[in-house]
Amino acid sequence: MSLFNLRRLTTMASANKSIVHFKAGGSSQGVCFRAETKDQATAMGLTGWCHNHPDSSVEGVAYGPTEKIKEFRKYLAEGPSAASVERVEYIREVDGPEKQVVDELIDGNNKGEFEVRRH
Repeated sequence: MSLFNLRRLTTMASANKSIVHFKAGGSSQGVCFRAETKDQATAMGLTGWCHNHPDSSVEGVAYGPTEKIKEFRKYLAEGPSAASVERVEYIREVDGPEKQVVDELIDGNNKGEFEVRRH
């Protein structure tokens, strides 16, 4: 396969993917929001991370197929049954992100999974 075709395939593959950096606020700490978010993201085949933010919100990044990111956004709007999500801020969203954008937002998670971080 030529280098041109390899680049084209890489571009086509990322064209079907999206990345979203989010922050969910409301009653999102102490209600298993992070664990549920990880479970939902994993079930959808997404890569990324989330952690509790000092202002009592949960911040994170999810990367994967665009259709799955759309499903994930619906989950974030509702959260787990014990949570009361008042708002979801989408800090940054990119459809068809370049590798540099993915690397920047995933921030060291090269394991290809969704993780809960402790800060």
